[in-house]
Amino acid sequence: MDDSRVQRGMSFELLRYVRDARPTEKALLRWAEDRGLTGNVHLLRKGGVLQVTDGQVSISPERYTPDRSGVSCGNGLYWLDKERIDIF
Repeated sequence: MDDSRVQRGMSFELLRYVRDARPTEKALLRWAEDRGLTGNVHLLRKGGVLQVTDGQVSISPERYTPDRSGVSCGNGLYWLDKERIDIF
């Protein structure tokens, strides 16, 4: 999937929730539905930003910065705790 399309699904709130809670798929979808972010979850899964391992959703390791404070997607680096995007 084209990263520019995946970038439209990037949400600081969603990414922080996944990073901090490591929810099950069912819990993530319920959480996302309550916030209108279900489509975002699907885009990020198809685009390889989110992965499921042993029933738990996490951010794909190859998308993290070395200190796990940022997530890369396309030409953007999303700093989760600063809510800042660096374009490169």
